[in-house]
Amino acid sequence: AIENLSIKQDDDICISNLFIETYKITKREKEIIDFFIKGESYKKIGKKLFISKKTVDNHIANIYKKTGSKNRFDLIELIKKNS
Repeated sequence: AIENLSIKQDDDICISNLFIETYKITKREKEIIDFFIKGESYKKIGKKLFISKKTVDNHIANIYKKTGSKNRFDLIELIKKNS
């Protein structure tokens, strides 16, 4: 439910190689993060990447687990700190 909240889009966020290497983010996870941090819904991300909403949900869960993030805001803050 919290993921449906409107979050200001921030086009200035750049996912650094440091972030990717530190948290062992896969190529697919990075693709998902790119859309996710721009406020895209799981359904829209799935459509853009030709995968199901459930697969997006699984990737996001893995990303949260790897990074220790609890939500989209936490993930964005972590990415900013590691840029």
